[in-house]
Amino acid sequence: MIAALPAPLRGQAALPGVHRLFTIDGYDAFGVAMSPDGRWTVYAQSTSMTDTHLYIRPSAGGAARPLTTGTTINGNPMFNAAGDRLFFVSNLPARAGDKRFYVMVMPFDTRTGRATGAARQVSLDGVGDGPYSHPILSPDGRWVAYLECCDERRRALDVFHPARRAPDVQALELRKLRDLRQHH
Repeated sequence: MIAALPAPLRGQAALPGVHRLFTIDGYDAFGVAMSPDGRWTVYAQSTSMTDTHLYIRPSAGGAARPLTTGTTINGNPMFNAAGDRLFFVSNLPARAGDKRFYVMVMPFDTRTGRATGAARQVSLDGVGDGPYSHPILSPDGRWVAYLECCDERRRALDVFHPARRAPDVQALELRKLRDLRQHH
């Protein structure tokens, strides 16, 4: 006996009460993050070949406004658990000829949806060579991990506490991580 083929796949309708809050126009938006309280949505959007900025909107709808400016490329925003810090990658600290991106942190006010200070670099090494590089924030917001980029002879997993200064960065070579996995 041959089983009947399933009917063509169709999109399912959204549940009652589910609706679109807003749409970002253009194909050039990526890297979305929502604040832990759900009030704010941050995303990266390219405005030119040399500029990609972070924008913020109220999650319930409303106008977007930029969080970053200037001739920089920024991407992959993520909030810490308290929502008072916004992490992202940027080429802002890069010097001439440096194509790497670095982990940045910006203090954030969840009541107003505004930055409360300047963004600062918190990684020593590059995390990638584009705005799609993606560091990971621990669930409690105490640690940031990322893969160092751009050295063909060595890849390292860096783990650091964002409240401490850059010299506290601990570099763990991936080879050592593989060794740890094999012993457990």
